[in-house]
Amino acid sequence: MPILYTQKLRYGEVRYRKYPYLRGTWNTMFYVILDDLAKIIPLKAGDTLYGYVVGVHDEKKVLKYVPKPPKDVKEIVQEYVRDNGSMGLCLAFPKEKAIEEYSFAQDYYISFMFVSVEFYDIEKHTAKKATLLPFEIRLIPESDEINLIMYSCLSKIDKAVLSTVFDVPVLREAVEYVLDAYQLYYNGDFESARARLRNAVEAIRDGVLKNVKEIEGMKKMAEHVKNLVRALYSMGCPGGSHRGPVPKITTEFMLLVVTELINYVAKLRKKKKLSY
Repeated sequence: MPILYTQKLRYGEVRYRKYPYLRGTWNTMFYVILDDLAKIIPLKAGDTLYGYVVGVHDEKKVLKYVPKPPKDVKEIVQEYVRDNGSMGLCLAFPKEKAIEEYSFAQDYYISFMFVSVEFYDIEKHTAKKATLLPFEIRLIPESDEINLIMYSCLSKIDKAVLSTVFDVPVLREAVEYVLDAYQLYYNGDFESARARLRNAVEAIRDGVLKNVKEIEGMKKMAEHVKNLVRALYSMGCPGGSHRGPVPKITTEFMLLVVTELINYVAKLRKKKKLSY
């Protein structure tokens, strides 16, 4: 259901409105251009976007941090002046909020997961909320390397339970660890990637499965799943700094399996198939 959206954070003049029905006044603020998003969604100034900040990268697109939990976003669409003098759309953040709450910095790349939009009717002074693309995950821009890394994880999670994953703290935490693991994997740090995957497995083990007695009405199934989780946890234990083979293929296997574990557990939880 979400749209993954990554853009550079800029600092400059924005026509900012605190409420959708106001005309707005010009202020110097941090802002993220929404023009690419507006090509997909019919946004206008005064609408409100809902979602999360899921990643902050520096000027070289190196991951600085993944908010834990993801920072909630509920921001009114504002306006800025393009280089050609025309008006464009953006999300704007007062500098104190950007720095203190979000840890943003100018020219950093911010990754959002937008899940819904509230379209504001100026004439009627009413708003209607709509879920964004409920049957797919859309990347904007599609070729952005940051988006592709996150998509590698999130695209494997069933769209029917994706909202469950982000609404349940322990599942959201597990996804955050997997996103960290993907970033480390692409940077060639396989040992640290496996350690993050072990953290994800640990979150599922202790936060979801610890006191489960039956899965889909079967005690044996609960035992099998717990044994699988124990094995995955052991595979994720770092091998230490000693010389030896690089476990690249094992890391790739764990990236697939741990993501599927989150997907599996989220489905069981949503359908109430876990008995305690």
